[in-house]
Amino acid sequence: MEDILSAKARAKVNLHLQVLNKRSDNFHNLLTIMCEIELYDLLKLKSFKRGSEKFGISVDIDSGEYSHHLQGLPCEENLIVRGVKNLFRDYPEPLDMRFSLIKNIPSGAGLGGGSSDAACAINLAAKAIGISDYNRLHEAATATGSDVPFFLKGGLCIAKGRGEILKRIEVSHRFFVVMVNNGIHISTAEAYRKLNRNFDEIPEDEITQKEKELISTLEKVESWKDIFINDFEGPVFALYPELKTLKEKFYDNGAFFSLMSGSGSTVYGLFYRREDALLSMEKLKREGNRCFFAEMIAT
Repeated sequence: MEDILSAKARAKVNLHLQVLNKRSDNFHNLLTIMCEIELYDLLKLKSFKRGSEKFGISVDIDSGEYSHHLQGLPCEENLIVRGVKNLFRDYPEPLDMRFSLIKNIPSGAGLGGGSSDAACAINLAAKAIGISDYNRLHEAATATGSDVPFFLKGGLCIAKGRGEILKRIEVSHRFFVVMVNNGIHISTAEAYRKLNRNFDEIPEDEITQKEKELISTLEKVESWKDIFINDFEGPVFALYPELKTLKEKFYDNGAFFSLMSGSGSTVYGLFYRREDALLSMEKLKREGNRCFFAEMIAT
């Protein structure tokens, strides 16, 4: 049976990203705002079979500009495989599933491509088997990666904890995003080490107050530049000053807001008008940058 189910696995940008402190489990507590954008991989569940001799998941990398990023990746390290295995950890019978992926989101770029693929696979596998319990999907997503739960909800969310405590927020904005990723690889683990956060507990009421302030700011677009930050910009820009220059160029080109997404290395600019976004992208392309264009999905 071919193409049982398919779905878009959308990318995200971080509008705000604070790393609060280190946890006893060696993860970090975050306070972040993430928003889906209309740049996506396409994931298909090609076939599945119940009652197999053993549990099996395979992923065929069909095509896409960044399919080469996954070539040679061991199956057990693929987040799609890990996500589906987490979903069926206690399933009573072996299953065999075959996925295919068209990879359009660059890997290791701060855009959440691998996490989105995993969330999409969890959703498709659950639909195929008839699992509708969101808590079960969320548990599998949390076990797979810190950003994966966000992609189950989608839209625009503020996230706490490792990223698994989510609140979806409806806003009236729909902006245009230009992203630049020139292939600089940023080690997320190294970026966290550079921040050197300690284990000091931050009072919950302090986090709650900051969360309220961030939510309030979402409707005050003119304040984003002054209030929204990404803690990773400091250490990453120190290593790669050309990324800081890109951020400055976005403002020179008319963006009302610019930030690095995740731990990098994608830097993006937001524009009110499509025409201005496309004009900025053409300027950046002429300077030799690898650019992407998308719309924000904030509703």
